[in-house]
Amino acid sequence: MSNENVRVPKDKLIRNTGIAALIAIVLLLTIILPAEYDIDPTGVGSVLGIRGLSHQAAVENVNAEIEESAMAAASPLHINHQPPLKFVDVDLVLEPYGQGEFKLKMQANARLSYLWHSGTDLVYADLHGHTLVVGEDGEEEIVVRYLETQEGTGESGQFDTPFGGDHGWYFLNLETRPINIRVQISGNFDSHEYIDIGPQI
Repeated sequence: MSNENVRVPKDKLIRNTGIAALIAIVLLLTIILPAEYDIDPTGVGSVLGIRGLSHQAAVENVNAEIEESAMAAASPLHINHQPPLKFVDVDLVLEPYGQGEFKLKMQANARLSYLWHSGTDLVYADLHGHTLVVGEDGEEEIVVRYLETQEGTGESGQFDTPFGGDHGWYFLNLETRPINIRVQISGNFDSHEYIDIGPQI
């Protein structure tokens, strides 16, 4: 078998470079700027619900909520039983075809806002929850998948837990090289952990 260099025609190379640059610009304007910097020149970030997901924007939103709560607390009959919001901002490293699970221990009816992204690296991910239920035959684990991303580079959103237990993401690196996944979360949770499962292959 001979080892030949394949020459790509110049016009095809220019066209593919232009398409890649266009995709990068679209992602910058519609996803990255709204989520990271709260700048939404196209309005798509507001429609997708990712505007202001950056840590700074989340802190500003929480401070505004605290000020509103403080004003409401001035009333002698007001009692606030909501636990304080917690924030997580971590970078996960997955080896080639590596797997990991990032999970949070949460109570039922707790709310969580999230954003995860892997730059341009492809990832399989599913957002799920699991809990143990005691029945006549002993303990049984129940797993519920909320959202599945077959080949993606990120997701953002908000969800309310339907039951108490562990809720989080299973990640699988679809690349042949190590990748980083950034996970940013704000909400009501008791604890969080990352479990490196190792390579799938």
